[in-house]
Amino acid sequence: MADSGAKILTTSGFRAPVFGVFATDNKPRFRDGKPWPEGIVDGVRLGEEAGYMLVNARTVWDQGAVLGYCTDTNYDPKAGLDHELRGLSVMFSMQDIVKLMGPNTASYIQMGDQLGTLEPGKLADLHPARRQSAGRLLEHAENQGRAEGRRSRRRQAHLTELRTKKEEGRRR
Repeated sequence: MADSGAKILTTSGFRAPVFGVFATDNKPRFRDGKPWPEGIVDGVRLGEEAGYMLVNARTVWDQGAVLGYCTDTNYDPKAGLDHELRGLSVMFSMQDIVKLMGPNTASYIQMGDQLGTLEPGKLADLHPARRQSAGRLLEHAENQGRAEGRRSRRRQAHLTELRTKKEEGRRR
């Protein structure tokens, strides 16, 4: 693929379900709000299509194609980007994602000389996070870590209890 100069745009989250965008009921929905997987357009409507996009994206990436990002969601752009990034992170490293979304996408639209990387003379919209926002993100991550630690300790205690009961049963 690299020799062919193939340039491909991916909407890797196309057939994966979205949550919390169209309703707050924690039910999977297709990108137009219809039930998932029945609402999948142009698929077999079993949900397996969700995995094809990511596997195919990684395959063409590994073959040397220039893979970029695109979307045509009809819902909140930030929610759409979040959905796509979560999907991409399953198959790509953060370094890959930055390349995919920056210079590769710029190359696809034939604007690599004007945008796609942060360097003098190129166009860029930067929106730095406020310290307060970054602090809240860090606090949230720390709280999640503490909660996971508590859950892990509870699981460990439960497993120890089960092992003890199993050993007692063997002794009888």
